Amino acid sequence: MTDAVGLLDYLGINRVHIVGWSNGAIIGLNLTMNYPNKVISLFAFAANYIISDVKEIGSSAVFNEYLTRTEIEYAQLNPVSNDQDLFSNLTTMWGTLPN
Repeated sequence: MTDAVGLLDYLGINRVHIVGWSNGAIIGLNLTMNYPNKVISLFAFAANYIISDVKEIGSSAVFNEYLTRTEIEYAQLNPVSNDQDLFSNLTTMWGTLPN
């Protein structure tokens, strides 16, 4: 969160309205909880806010179909990518934040 706060400070933005979906919503929740003086309002959509309530996504047929489709589409758009570090960081964020 210090990156986001540092950017706001650098840009001279004291307070913000945040709209976040999925990972952006988690970041918004985290920012709101840890820097409430920076956030005017937050609209968080599709965020996990209590990680103990997250269902095992691997058992969802719909989500597995989504993953298959996005992997194919991403490979077509970016055939030389190796984003293992990004995926690892996202997995860590999904499993630990905003708690």
